[in-house]
Amino acid sequence: MDNSLYRIIRTLIENGPTTTDELAYLEDVGNRTIENRIKDLAEILEDTADINKHGNTYSLAIHKYDEFLKIETRFLKGALDLNDPSVREMTIINSLLNKKDYVSIDQISDEVGLDKRVINHTLTSLKERLGYYTASIDNKRGMGLRIDFQNEIFSLLLLKNIYQANRRYLDSDAFKQNKALIEATLLDPKIITKIALNLTAFETIRKNIGKIIDPIPNFIPMWDANNQDLKKLISSITDKYNDLSKSELEFILYPLNLYKNQYLDSKIIEQIFLSNKQVIQGSLNKSLVHYRLNADIVYERIKWHVLFLINRTILHEQVTGVLPKNISEKYPVAFEFALSLAHLIEEKYNVKVNINEINYLVLYFEMAIEKLVDKRQDTATSLAVIGNYRSSVKKFIVTQLENIFPNSNVDIVDKKDDLSANKNYLFILSQKLFRYDSVPVFNINVLFREDALNIIAVIALIERYIEENKVTVIRHDLQVKSYYGLVKELVDLLVSDGQLTADFYERWTKREKKSNNVISNGIAIPHAVDSSGKPRVLLSFGIVKQRVTYNKTRLKLIFLIGIPAKLDDSLVEVTSRIYDLISMVSRNQVLFENAENYDNNQSFIQMLEGI
Repeated sequence: MDNSLYRIIRTLIENGPTTTDELAYLEDVGNRTIENRIKDLAEILEDTADINKHGNTYSLAIHKYDEFLKIETRFLKGALDLNDPSVREMTIINSLLNKKDYVSIDQISDEVGLDKRVINHTLTSLKERLGYYTASIDNKRGMGLRIDFQNEIFSLLLLKNIYQANRRYLDSDAFKQNKALIEATLLDPKIITKIALNLTAFETIRKNIGKIIDPIPNFIPMWDANNQDLKKLISSITDKYNDLSKSELEFILYPLNLYKNQYLDSKIIEQIFLSNKQVIQGSLNKSLVHYRLNADIVYERIKWHVLFLINRTILHEQVTGVLPKNISEKYPVAFEFALSLAHLIEEKYNVKVNINEINYLVLYFEMAIEKLVDKRQDTATSLAVIGNYRSSVKKFIVTQLENIFPNSNVDIVDKKDDLSANKNYLFILSQKLFRYDSVPVFNINVLFREDALNIIAVIALIERYIEENKVTVIRHDLQVKSYYGLVKELVDLLVSDGQLTADFYERWTKREKKSNNVISNGIAIPHAVDSSGKPRVLLSFGIVKQRVTYNKTRLKLIFLIGIPAKLDDSLVEVTSRIYDLISMVSRNQVLFENAENYDNNQSFIQMLEGI
């Protein structure tokens, strides 16, 4: 089994049912390649496990766990890449946690096969990772190294994360025994596996560090103490370890706190729902009121996700990212809500919310926003087509236009004199080009050119928004030679234009720490809430005149977006169209060049030149 096949197996184990699109995204390959790899896996697994397909979704069903574990172990023994800094860190941590006393660098070097200089370098880079677990390296002359924890419960959380990241570090025999113990009472395979991992981590820590008394900070067990299956499981564990501390037992069983299951106590959960609501209600009200979203309704939709997000964060539970990496750029308003809520959780519980958790929050908020947008009552968009066409062609034209504008009114007339003088057409399609007031006119052939109609639709809409003072577009040349410097230069120019307030830059830098705003084709999208009070979305083209590289990307264009602190329904739609435009510019070289040459004194329709 090669690395690509093993990654698919790990994704199906850790995430459960996963679509072909998600697997293709994670592996950065096409859907057909994923399907071929699934076939290869089926041959390797034979009757040990099945990869089932339902629609576009794959799931893993293991029939012979012992045999499956042998296959997995055979792969893992040769799969540890010590050239990967993260793997080196985990290998050294695992070595230290498996020792009772101080251990010399020479011993670690012999055990893990790393040069002493590499180990010393890795120990320096370990500080941040260990600090997350209240830990540090104690290095005593003549004695060696040891990991010290301010709160020893974090030794358990750290080791189980190493096991989750790579089974290579796991004592497979101990794990199998623990899994068998848990399978005797519980049914959910995901819970069984996680509790077995925790029990195996506990056994290692108990042997080398000793009994753990320190509690998990802010942890509230949510399981039903009267559940008969849980009683049997706890009895089995305590029979094996009769001096188990309360904290150790809570650590072993904490996977019950990570997702809905039959062992949860509904009364405890309702109490936690109420407590969480009291914690985040103020933030929700502050964030949502300007967007005319009801905080109570939104909380009801996200309360389960928030419940498990807080638990996962408190427990340092690893979250695998299966969502698109550019989700913050795609849904900027929802991302603002998610960042605000994540910041509150971080302050309340003294934790760090994983960016993948934030991305999932973005989707929940975006669904709430889209429900609001769906309820608004827009006047239908008016479009016109000029020409004498057969009925089948007319039907095709209308279908093409309605695919992009579902609520549109399409007038198909024989000649321009038949156009309605009372309608404000967004654009006109015609075999012959002509001028019609300020309405853009395009050749009917755009219907048959890939993406051309979509581009025209977005740019025509933005031109309409500009006329309605819902969008302001400004271009500036930039001379600074660093990414942050470029954004600061552009913000300063826009402050001078009276379009932004100076705090925009600080607000953006806080965002940038959570999400990289550099996308494909050398485009950066610094965006944040604009506190200028202007009731419009600001789009500024910053043209990079010097050679600037950031995150191995040559920067060429800065699209700065200022989102009003107060958004009505129409401005939510405006913001979405702005991001559609940027996505198109990143893929289309003609649009890219038109953005570089944008003239502030011409209409926005200039963006269509050459399309």
